[in-house]
Amino acid sequence: MRPVELVNETINLNHTDRIPVDLHNFTVAAEGLGRSYSEIFHSGELMARSQIEQWEKFGHDMLLLENGTAAVAETLGCEVVYPDDNPPRLTGPAISDLEEVSSLPHPDPTVDGTLPELLKATSLVKDELDDQFVMGRGDQGPFSLASMVLGMERFLMEMSKRENLGAIEELLNHCREVIETYIRAQMEAGADGSSIGDSIAGPDVCNPDFYREFALPQEKRLFEGLNKDYNRPISLHICGDATNIVPEMIDSGAEILELDYKIDQEKVRGLVEDEVAFLGPLDPVLLGSGSPERVYKRTEELLSLWGSHGGLIFGPGCAMNAGTPEENVKSMIKAVRDHTPENEEGDE
Repeated sequence: MRPVELVNETINLNHTDRIPVDLHNFTVAAEGLGRSYSEIFHSGELMARSQIEQWEKFGHDMLLLENGTAAVAETLGCEVVYPDDNPPRLTGPAISDLEEVSSLPHPDPTVDGTLPELLKATSLVKDELDDQFVMGRGDQGPFSLASMVLGMERFLMEMSKRENLGAIEELLNHCREVIETYIRAQMEAGADGSSIGDSIAGPDVCNPDFYREFALPQEKRLFEGLNKDYNRPISLHICGDATNIVPEMIDSGAEILELDYKIDQEKVRGLVEDEVAFLGPLDPVLLGSGSPERVYKRTEELLSLWGSHGGLIFGPGCAMNAGTPEENVKSMIKAVRDHTPENEEGDE
């Protein structure tokens, strides 16, 4: 079975003869080229080459393409810097008041910021590695993007005050429309699927009620709009301990949940079973700083818990740290390859 077929079967919750592997590795990939991050993250050719070289080393099934968390925010007017030795960093919001929402631009992902280069990277990788599952990330979710546009402290304060709910909804709607336009461009560029990160809406940052009231409805509308035109999966990523909002994340309509090591593994395993595919959940810090033996053992432990779930895509639960040793990545992949998935329904 081709890896792209393997991943799609997994997303459809079908048992397969092996578990697919993902690497959330955009900084590790960039580091491997030996050039400045700023140069790489402004070049579709270099981003594509970095990911292809990583695949040549590790042979993983799913490739996640991105250049950080600020690409879409930059096209809306946020201040972003591109260091030579770190991922892009947001340094300032696009607006200072909700009254300015109507002045926000409607960026064209084929022209504005680094989005054209990200689309180029998607096309180049898919052309070169057609058998692999290529995830052209859609960057941030509506809630997280809105917090970047207004500034997180101001955004959360405005929601708490509840005096400008109409303007907050206008901002969220604008951000959702911008994200949807970009994800559609990723699909047209050849992506096998896409994803959003809405971590600022997660319990590690704000009250779960904010997620339910403000983030979830926007995610639902985003996924519904895309599913009408594309039969390709969308993934939802929320960092931290998102255990308490997993039922709502399932209700969002995302086909894949990306959750990290902080979750209650057993509880979440029971929640997602027969509901949605799951990507993760190895601790990227352990992957980056532990020994190969510890990485192998922890991977085995997680596979013992998750391995019989037909929807498991194994990998780090969040972005890998630069400097992650190749030996550790190979140890994780070996543990997954050594594992025989349990099919509770018997052989097909």
